[in-house]
Amino acid sequence: MGAIRTLSEIYFQEVRDDVTDVNGKLRARVMQALSAMIRSHDMAEQVFCQTEQAVALLESGLGLTREEPTVLCQRSLFLLRALLTSDSSDRERIQQFAPCLVFTVDNFARASANDELRELALGLVHQILEQGKSANAILARKNDLVSRAVERVATLRAPSGDEKDYASVELEQWESILVLLARATPDSAGPPLMLPPSTTPSMPQ
Repeated sequence: MGAIRTLSEIYFQEVRDDVTDVNGKLRARVMQALSAMIRSHDMAEQVFCQTEQAVALLESGLGLTREEPTVLCQRSLFLLRALLTSDSSDRERIQQFAPCLVFTVDNFARASANDELRELALGLVHQILEQGKSANAILARKNDLVSRAVERVATLRAPSGDEKDYASVELEQWESILVLLARATPDSAGPPLMLPPSTTPSMPQ
């Protein structure tokens, strides 16, 4: 009933004002409301993805245009993961949000990222590779991702005691991602993705 448009307008108004929501909490609430309204609901997901502001909204929330507070990035990444890994997701949707996916790989799937953002990012990468609908965006960063994974696996195998238990979950994710990357193949058809070069500077940590 127009709620997606209304919430999107509220979000972008706060971006334009650039004063009242410097900590990102209001925009994070907007993103959370959108997520609760559309995720796991096929029709709502399709309606959202067809709106002209869908990609811009998630690009903004993740921090593609400027560095954003962690709380907003977390909510935005949660919504992105829900959209790209839902039962109704397909190759077209994954390609639509490819810049968001690549940015997530470049900035959040790394040791220096916030723990929750890294966990969400690794989960997203793992699911995208596992479902096999479209791996092009991730394969565009394959070499860098493999190098990062090997280094991280070596680090996570070192801890002992309580730290070892904590590291085991992330270690398992990285090891599984390495296996899936080795098996992944490019999409058989479709237009080439317009992605930023791998030399693009990472978001400030």
